[in-house]
Formats: sequence, structure tokens, C-alpha cells
Amino acid sequence: LLNNKYITNIDDEDGNTCDATVIVEKTDKDKYDYSVCLKCGDNYSSSEEVCDMVGNEGITKNYVIEVGTFPTEVRQGDELTLPKASVYEVENGKRTLITDSLDPTPKTIDTTVLGTTNVRWVYRYKSTNPVSVRVVDKVSPERPTVKLQYADGSEYKGRNSNGNINITARSIVMEITSRDYACVLGTTCRSRYPNLDGSGVKEIRYRGESDTTDRVITTTKTTTRYTENESIWGNVTLKTVDNSNNQSEEVSFEAYLDNEAPSKTTVTYLGGSNTHSWKNNYKLRLSATDDIEIAYYEIYIDGSYYG
Repeated sequence: LLNNKYITNIDDEDGNTCDATVIVEKTDKDKYDYSVCLKCGDNYSSSEEVCDMVGNEGITKNYVIEVGTFPTEVRQGDELTLPKASVYEVENGKRTLITDSLDPTPKTIDTTVLGTTNVRWVYRYKSTNPVSVRVVDKVSPERPTVKLQYADGSEYKGRNSNGNINITARSIVMEITSRDYACVLGTTCRSRYPNLDGSGVKEIRYRGESDTTDRVITTTKTTTRYTENESIWGNVTLKTVDNSNNQSEEVSFEAYLDNEAPSKTTVTYLGGSNTHSWKNNYKLRLSATDDIEIAYYEIYIDGSYYG
């Protein structure tokens, strides 16, 4: 600073030039502590504690920083108070309390934001090891609602007014609504942050009675419109999953969508009269497969419906 003429010589009132030493210690990424030892003859000196750090005129004092226990994982939106630390000077086995109110760095953590923050307590050139504090989402998405309709906007119901199942080959639009709140309804957290979102809905999982695995819809939206054009049958269960893998309660509804044609029918001759008389009996086996089931076979003779 002197050589570059940022400051002039520091003199005391008697005109004595002062000597200064600055100790710079890195305490964290892009964070430093500065300690200055200034001596101006016999008229003025920085504290002995700081000047001892220079190492030329004494022994650096030993400090111990003690921090009480505190949660290192907190639910999003919950309150978190980081404790103050106590600092002791240790000399010849004797502990002397310097302060019991050393603030952490940083002093507070915003629990509305998911993520990890490293916290430490620093006193002069002494620092604790960093402690990782995680803000996590442990709240499941709200129970979804499902609205079923056709592409033209008309409503689809699993059963007709007479109670019979409503089998359709028309694609069904599923409008699924589920929001991933950070706080549980009815809690202090929810009243404090009524519209705070959690980690966000990641996907929707559902399956029909004939499914052996979940069908998955990837989404980042509160309300998702999805067109189901493959076969789905019977009682369907559905739930939403957020990005922290919390799962909502299941909802169930009935859907009978069959868009898969049966396989080609095979005909096996099982014997009987081989004459050409129409009165004689022929034994035939008809066989086909379907993803749901075969309801009946239709027989046509020379293009005309027979039965």
C-alpha cells in the first residue's frame, strides 16, 4: 500500500514510524480473515493476541470452538435456528471462556429453498470443520383428481346409467391434477407458506386390472392432460410422484378402453361327415386371442351372416 502510494507512512504523535504486519488466512472459498498487528514504538500497539500471531514475539494462542448439537436435515419450510458457539482459550491446560455467542457463517439458512448449505464457526484464525445442512422435501404430493372425457369434451364414465360397463374404442383423455406443496395442510408451515411448492411433480403412475407393471406419464405440471389410446381395463389406480420420490395417495376409477383387435381366428376341423350334404354335422374348433377376452365368434357363409 505504501509502495503504490495508496496510503502514507503511519506515524504516532511523536513522529515515530509505525510497523505493521497483516496476517491473511483463508477460511472458506473466496473468504478470508485479516488480522493486523500495528506497533508504534512504546505509544501504541495492537492487542497482544493479534501480534502474537505474527510469531516473532510470542506464541499463538490456542482456541477451541464448541458447538451444541443441531439438526443437519430439516424439512422444507420448517423453522431452523443455528446455534451460537462457545470459544475457549486454552493455555497450559486451562480453559478460559472468551465468548458463548459466536455466530455461525452463514447466520441463517433459508429453509424454503431445497439444497445443502455448509455451515462453520470462525473465530480469528480458528475455524470449525464445515457442517452440511440439508433442506429436504418429505411431503407427498396432494391426492390427485382425475377427469375422464373424450377428445370432443364429452364425459366418459366407466359404467352406463343402467350400471353396465361402458366399453369404448375411442381414446380417453385423462385430466390429472395434483400439486406438490412443500408443507402439509393444517400445519404452521402451511399457514406461513401457503403456496410454497415442494420439489415438484415428476411423474404419474397408473395401472389397470390387467396390467402387471405401472404405466408412467412424465410431467412437470400441476395439471396434466394425457390421451390414453391403448387398451386399459377395469379398476384403474393412479398416484403422483414428486422429484424427491414421495408418492401421493392413490385414487381409483373405472375405464374400459379396448383398442386392440383380436388375433386372426384359426379353424380346426375335428371330424364329422365328409359328405357334401348340408344336413351332416361338421365339428370345428374356433380359436383366437385378445388382450381382454373373446366375447363371441361371427360366422359368415359365402359373405352372408350365419350366426
